[in-house]
Amino acid sequence: MARKLKRTALYILGAVYLATWIWGIPAEHTRIARYVIGCYKQAREKRASEVFPAHPRLRFGASYAILPLVIVNHYDYQVAGLWGWGGFTVDVWYFGGSVTVFGWCKWIS
Repeated sequence: MARKLKRTALYILGAVYLATWIWGIPAEHTRIARYVIGCYKQAREKRASEVFPAHPRLRFGASYAILPLVIVNHYDYQVAGLWGWGGFTVDVWYFGGSVTVFGWCKWIS
């Protein structure tokens, strides 16, 4: 009985880990892109002289599911001339959204 329960738990963890790769990482990319575009729209309204036509720029370096429901992202964005960020975040994805639990900044402008 214990062996069957352990095997079932491993299958469930494996399925959740696979779901994190298949649906979690694209959901994180969408959430981050939505945030950057929202910042860009806010900057266009308030400080139109600082926002250039080449912005917003968003670049993902890598995204990995390190554990079931835990994603590490490396990305950077530039919204306006001196408004950007680049670094790593650790996010917990929970099928309906996500929460950033840790961020490490490589550069900021």
